[in-house]
Amino acid sequence: MDFETFRETLARDIKETLEARSGSDFEVEHRTAEKMNGNYEAIVVKPADS
Repeated sequence: MDFETFRETLARDIKETLEARSGSDFEVEHRTAEKMNGNYEAIVVKPADS
């Protein structure tokens, strides 16, 4: 499994688990966060209506 596949699978699993436990809709996306010392991969989780 390459990193891209892992990241997409992780985001999907987080979304499914949160929605199953809470009954609410969520948006889960991955981004690259740029910092002064380099770039970092991030997963952003937020309610669907925000």
